[in-house]
Amino acid sequence: MIERVINYVGILLIFLFLMIPNFSSAEEDLNLLSKGTQELGFGSGFGWSFDSNRNVNKVPFSFYWGCIFTDPKSFFFLKGNWEFLWEGSVSYLFHNQKKYSLGLSGLIRYNLLTGKRLIPYIQGGVGVWHTNLKMHDFPNDFNFCSQGGVGIQYFLKKDIAIRGEYRFQHFSNAGLYDKNAGLNMNNFWFGCSFFF
Repeated sequence: MIERVINYVGILLIFLFLMIPNFSSAEEDLNLLSKGTQELGFGSGFGWSFDSNRNVNKVPFSFYWGCIFTDPKSFFFLKGNWEFLWEGSVSYLFHNQKKYSLGLSGLIRYNLLTGKRLIPYIQGGVGVWHTNLKMHDFPNDFNFCSQGGVGIQYFLKKDIAIRGEYRFQHFSNAGLYDKNAGLNMNNFWFGCSFFF
């Protein structure tokens, strides 16, 4: 099963990178994500649990909408701007069981405007998470998700970028119930964004 997931992610990456020659003549003076720029995108990847009472693997599929709400400015010594994103996701969970999860999160991202095509970012956020995963002391299907990560976007042209990202996620019910074992996951995501 893991080999199939790796194959799907590999096919997605090959498809995205094959698009690069089509945009090689794109103008050099790309829009540096100015205030009011909106973003629509999708992504997928692979995640695995650690420091939890059950090993869980995850293949997420996400769709997101974002809006940059500041002009470029310096934050400490880093020039960039702030973006708010809504992200919806559905994930296939597996490892001795086949389950699913659904989530909706709000994220704040800081885009580091270091160049014309290569834009690193840092982000964090919270959301809600529903799953039918069976795990000791993790009995309820409603949980919260806190997360943070780093990533990089490469602009193929002014309004299209591909991205790669590492994200840490923590799922728990925040003490609303007596049983709250929690689940920690590492994730690598890949995706494509369209800006307008």
